[in-house]
Amino acid sequence: MRRALFVLVLVALAGPSFAGVVPDPGGAGAWAAGGALLADPAGPLTLFDAPARLSGARFQAFAQRARLFELDELARTRVALGGARGAWAGAVGYESFGPSELRRTRAMVGLALTRPEGAVGLAWNERRGAGSEGRAGALDLAACARVHRLTFQLSARGVLSGGDPAVQADPDWTIEGAGSIGPARAHLARTRDLHGTRTGGGVALAAGPLGIAAGAIGPPWSWTLGLLVGAPHARAGIARVVHPALGASEVIEGGASW
Repeated sequence: MRRALFVLVLVALAGPSFAGVVPDPGGAGAWAAGGALLADPAGPLTLFDAPARLSGARFQAFAQRARLFELDELARTRVALGGARGAWAGAVGYESFGPSELRRTRAMVGLALTRPEGAVGLAWNERRGAGSEGRAGALDLAACARVHRLTFQLSARGVLSGGDPAVQADPDWTIEGAGSIGPARAHLARTRDLHGTRTGGGVALAAGPLGIAAGAIGPPWSWTLGLLVGAPHARAGIARVVHPALGASEVIEGGASW
């Protein structure tokens, strides 16, 4: 089954990119909490999926690796540098996905404005395909609002796109909410792309420098679990998503700020 999936991805990457198989949005926090992007810590890695939450320390450097269904050929690597000054934050990043002969890459730049009541952000990405394939660009938008102890976010990716159809971004969006329940934080998210709609959520609990999250996302329903470790100037995270038929996918990330 996994070999068949790998062949399917190769076919999708070799032809037009529409509805190709790619990792879900988000990093270790989001994957651990059932696909809820608000579970990802604010910082430069949010550039790739939810640029409204770019805020953080003055200088930041992070890296991330996600792998689909235990297949190294279906690995996604991200690196990002970011910084903040006052209410403004910005970041640049680079991502690659797929086997070397059919790799997709994108370079990104983003900007966000944060206020006590919420934040807005945008990101532009320049995509490239392997070999003779051309380039394509896309604009992502995101907005986050805080109401008492609740937080809501809308992230829309590929709002505007153009260039070579073989590497253009597939439009998708995530709408979500999060709120405190005692010492924990509950998340609920709904993501829509060309494959269909997925609903997920989970609960995240932090105790000092350690955080743990668990949840589910589907259909088909997959369980999620992750661990985050934070320090004053560094953090790391790991999460695992187990599909009922295709097996496990995982993401690991880490970085520093100063």
